[in-house]
Amino acid sequence: MKRENLCNWCWLIIISVLSACGPNIQDDNSTPNQELAKTYAEMGKEHMQDRRYNIALKKLKKALSLDKNNAYAHLYIAILYYKHLELSDDKARQHFEKAVALKPNDSFILENYGQFLCEYRQWKEANKRFQQALKNPSSYDYQAT
Repeated sequence: MKRENLCNWCWLIIISVLSACGPNIQDDNSTPNQELAKTYAEMGKEHMQDRRYNIALKKLKKALSLDKNNAYAHLYIAILYYKHLELSDDKARQHFEKAVALKPNDSFILENYGQFLCEYRQWKEANKRFQQALKNPSSYDYQAT
């Protein structure tokens, strides 16, 4: 099996498994800044979906200024950099890696990072991320892009 086909196959399995899982974003131990950061991250994601990329970037940067440990703000800004703004792939990679470091078992983050790695033909690392995502599909916390 070709490596490109392996990534496509992994992607299809992950989508199938994760599509049955719903969001679970409740956290009773959050500070007001963390809650506000979640709101800004969600607004950034929505602006990105509506193709308002510059506004999305501002909202996501605001989320990170309120909570530098918001894994989803890091994830969404990574997706924005690599798919839509064509800035620096290094910046996208840094944000993906930060998101994974903050939530190492989050299937949605791992699956998106795997897609990014496939784009750059890093098959072994991508496969590792896809395999990690499949191990814990119940960790799928957010609906996203």
